[in-house]
Amino acid sequence: MNGIITSHDITRVILHAALNRGIEPQVQLHQSWTLDSSESHNTRRRKFALLRSTCKLWKDIVDGFTDWLTDDDLLMAVRGCKVDSVRFLLTSRGLDPSLRENQPIKMASIYGQTEIVRLLLSDPRVDPTARDNVAVRMAIGGDHDEVVRLFLSDPRVDPTADDNEAIRKAASEGRDRVVRLLLSDPRVDPSAEDNEAIRSAASKGLHEMVRLLLSDPRVDPSAKDNEAIRKAASRGHLEVVRLLLADPRVDPSVHNQKPIRRAAFRGRATIVQLLLTDPRVDPSVDDQYAIRHAPGSNTARALLADPRVDPSAGCVPIDK
Repeated sequence: MNGIITSHDITRVILHAALNRGIEPQVQLHQSWTLDSSESHNTRRRKFALLRSTCKLWKDIVDGFTDWLTDDDLLMAVRGCKVDSVRFLLTSRGLDPSLRENQPIKMASIYGQTEIVRLLLSDPRVDPTARDNVAVRMAIGGDHDEVVRLFLSDPRVDPTADDNEAIRKAASEGRDRVVRLLLSDPRVDPSAEDNEAIRSAASKGLHEMVRLLLSDPRVDPSAKDNEAIRKAASRGHLEVVRLLLADPRVDPSVHNQKPIRRAAFRGRATIVQLLLTDPRVDPSVDDQYAIRHAPGSNTARALLADPRVDPSAGCVPIDK
């Protein structure tokens, strides 16, 4: 200001020249790098990191040389989980953390980068609800429970988007920790889509998930004509069937005793034995269907232990 050139000024000029040495003119402007300019941009990125790491004075000076940075640098920092770089880039003028429909926070959610998600959520330009709350749905899909916790603490995020897709998907994929978090949010409805969460968990044999969902009074395990126990029995998911039988709302005799008929037809001997412990189950229905269609001796033996089953109806010999 007074016309005197200081050593700081000289250092600044030298560092600026060092940063831009060998860089093509077209990439010395603030613009997204292309395939033609990426190598030069990468070279300068490496120089920038080296100069910043040398000493505090150089770092403070070089931090002012941000006109060459692009939105792609922010995306690369997020992808590489460079927390300090993201923190620095968010303070740089001209960079947009909401670019490409809030791609940075979506990317951080996919990779489960908790600290970067925290940084991005603190920036008012970032919209975590973009594209129908896709960021939180990505975090749930990746089983990143700490990231999900951050999103749930942000009042802008709606965990019930798309008819509670978040908990429906998490339950279907066996994401126990995420489902536990979602159940703690009063906005989330685990009975959405006719109790799809417990129906899909039961169908896949996810007994811990079924147990967790049954702990919520809003969940109805008898939804859709007791689909949960019908599919669990048919597919041989013993622990799931055990849990469902313990719930008084579940009817194992539904659809003319379909659970035991399907279990017998598929040779699920242990399921047949378990179902027969329930007085509501009748293995003799439909003209002794169960014993007539039992494909193996173990299943047939389990059925014949019940006095209601007619051994003359069976056509499968019992091994001695």
